[in-house]
Amino acid sequence: MEVFATVSTLIGGVVLFLYGMKLASESLELATGGNLRVILRVFTAKPLIGVFAGTAVTVTLSSSSAATVLLVSLADAGLIGLKQSLGVILGSGLGTALVVLVFASVIEFKTMRITHPYRSVISKMNIPNSLPN
Repeated sequence: MEVFATVSTLIGGVVLFLYGMKLASESLELATGGNLRVILRVFTAKPLIGVFAGTAVTVTLSSSSAATVLLVSLADAGLIGLKQSLGVILGSGLGTALVVLVFASVIEFKTMRITHPYRSVISKMNIPNSLPN
C-alpha cells in the first residue's frame, strides 16, 4: 500500500509539472508581443551576452531550476532557439555558483570562522594543508 501511495504521488507530481509547463508556454505565447521577442533577441544574440543574462536571471530568482523551466517555456513558445538557449543555460549554472558563493561568504563572515568543504579530501590526498584552521 505504501508503494502505491509513493508511486501515485510521483506520477501526480510529474503530471502537474507537465501541465504547468504547458500552461506557462501557452500563456507566454498569448502574452508575447513584438517587444518581448526583441528583448530576448538582444539578450541572447551572442552566447556571451546569453551567459550574462542567464547569470542575472538565476541570481534574481535564486534558482537555476526556475530559470531553466522559464527557458524551456520560452523555447516551447518559439521565442528563443536552441543555439540561443545554450549560453543562458551555462549562465544559469554560473549564477547558481555565484549565489552559493555569496551565501557562503555571508555565513562565513557572520561566524568569523573559515572552513573549507574539501578539507577531509585534501588531507587524504597527502597534499600539504595550507588551509587555515
